[in-house]
Amino acid sequence: MKNEDLLDNIDNNAHEEKVITTNPLHLTEATKNLINNYLSYRVLTWLTVITLLASLGIYSFLNTMELKITNTITDNIKKDTNNLKNETYIEAARAKIKVEQAKDMAIDIIAKAKTAENRLKSFDKTINNSSDEIKKIIFENKDFLNQLSQNIMAQLSCPSPYSEAIKSFGFCIWHIPKYDKNFIEAANACRSKGARLCTLAELSAAQVSGAEWCSWGWVADRSKEDFSNSTAKIAFPMQTIRGGCGNSLLPTMTESVSKKFGANCCK
Repeated sequence: MKNEDLLDNIDNNAHEEKVITTNPLHLTEATKNLINNYLSYRVLTWLTVITLLASLGIYSFLNTMELKITNTITDNIKKDTNNLKNETYIEAARAKIKVEQAKDMAIDIIAKAKTAENRLKSFDKTINNSSDEIKKIIFENKDFLNQLSQNIMAQLSCPSPYSEAIKSFGFCIWHIPKYDKNFIEAANACRSKGARLCTLAELSAAQVSGAEWCSWGWVADRSKEDFSNSTAKIAFPMQTIRGGCGNSLLPTMTESVSKKFGANCCK
């Protein structure tokens, strides 16, 4: 029912209530209907108004909350942006410091390199000058140096046929086997080849390296108890103990220097 019709109905019923006075019960029912209809209209109107107001309030509340949330998010974004900017500035500052330090190190390295280059040039100049002096000395003493070189090579080399001794034992050592030399004669025999009598230590070193000859020979060692130097030692190296060649790998005896044996020579 429309509002206009409801109002017309109320007016008609009110008029009917005035006219029909002969039936009080009927007027009472009509009045009740009018009251009920009027109250229904008012309640509906107020409910509509209340609903509208409530809707407006909720909309306003939602708008307010949306605004607050938007402002909060905006503030947080600004704070994060500022923090990011600050961190970026800090990292940039650190990177700048590192770059400056690297520049300083590079400058220092370049300076040291230049110093080293200057020293090297000075050293080269000194070497060149020294080289000229050395060449001059060599030219002036050519004959003496040649003779010295020959003497050194003679000292370092083993005489024939003992040239393989250096490869075999690590130094020049050989044995003269004939029993026809006393101590002095054995020493002279070695000296004639640019050598000397070996020591027991040298003979032992040769034995360790594989030397072996079953033949007595004089060595340079003398008896400490013989103050008259009338005795000396004879010895020879062996790799295995066998009959007729002593009872050790380096048989050694003390004999009178006048007796005849071979010679152990070292160079």
